[in-house]
Amino acid sequence: MKPLTLTISVTALLGIMALTTPQGSLAQDVAKVAPNDVKVLLENDHVRVLDIRIKPGGKLAMHSHPAYVLYALTSGKTKSTTPDGKTEELDIKAGEARWNDGQTHISENSGTTEAHVVLVEMKGSHKK
Repeated sequence: MKPLTLTISVTALLGIMALTTPQGSLAQDVAKVAPNDVKVLLENDHVRVLDIRIKPGGKLAMHSHPAYVLYALTSGKTKSTTPDGKTEELDIKAGEARWNDGQTHISENSGTTEAHVVLVEMKGSHKK
């Protein structure tokens, strides 16, 4: 194959992969998307622990999480928007813990107070 043909073939393959890859796998790491709102407290081979604070009206750009446990440090209201545009409003109470199998979404604080949660992302295999 000639160099130009090879370049065109590789470019076409990358374009096809981008179009056929699920949107979730194209989303970014929340700690990189929102470094002012998200701090990595601990990371090892098993978990990653995140401290997340979102001011009222604040929004975290599209990002993905593997399976995780959320622990709310404050009560508040959040809105989650998935890549297909579906939204979900959540009322979270301080002291509440929730399990999630993993997701890609935009997080928004739709309440009037700072949303403060600790997220424990699972790595590798996990059990519910």
